[in-house]
Amino acid sequence: MPERDYVDQTLEVKHKGVFSFDELYKTLAKWLKMYKYTIQENEYKDYKEDGKNMVYVKWEAAKKVTDYIKYVIEVELTVNDYREVIVEKKKNLEGQVTLRFSGFLLKDYEETWSRKGLMKFMREVYDKFMIGSKLATMEKELRDDLYKLVNEVKSYLNLTKIKQQ
Repeated sequence: MPERDYVDQTLEVKHKGVFSFDELYKTLAKWLKMYKYTIQENEYKDYKEDGKNMVYVKWEAAKKVTDYIKYVIEVELTVNDYREVIVEKKKNLEGQVTLRFSGFLLKDYEETWSRKGLMKFMREVYDKFMIGSKLATMEKELRDDLYKLVNEVKSYLNLTKIKQQ
């Protein structure tokens, strides 16, 4: 089974007000494609709960780095209690949007090393002693991508950007 190494805590962006859902969706997709991530939409629900309109979207964006490692960014987009409004002849939503981002390195995603007990042990040795410093560099690259994506969304929503820690 592939191993996940999370690079940071889940990052969250919240915005309450008027925004274009279509433009936000396109901004996310455009950024991920620009950085060579392939997007898989795992879930999309547009529903009513307690008389309130809700939208939930879950993406998994992956970028193959080597035959052994992929960068994966999970994106969850939730819109709570929205209503449609027209601003400058364009359809927008007014409500609260919450985006959650998490990133991890997916190691041995082709499950080459995971089939037998001895191979699992060899994988651990390989990770620790052979590519340990390379993994640290990859984690930093993925963390940078994660923060860039969060800042792109904040920029779109006119929110204060965050600095990487």
